[in-house]
Amino acid sequence: MSRPISLVIRDLESQINIAISDSQLPPCIVKAVLNGLYQQVIRAAQAEIAQAEKEYTEEGKKNAESN
Repeated sequence: MSRPISLVIRDLESQINIAISDSQLPPCIVKAVLNGLYQQVIRAAQAEIAQAEKEYTEEGKKNAESN
């Protein structure tokens, strides 16, 4: 059984906070690292959305052709 998304998010946030604390880097360096990661997440999310839109469009075309 999958865990509720709220628990997954809470655990992710906790792990990120622990990693930041353990790194002992100054906040300006942490900010730069997190910004780079954030940009990667944005690109991954955009790719995921584009793929979902493509699949949705292809599915719609198949349904239209079968009717």
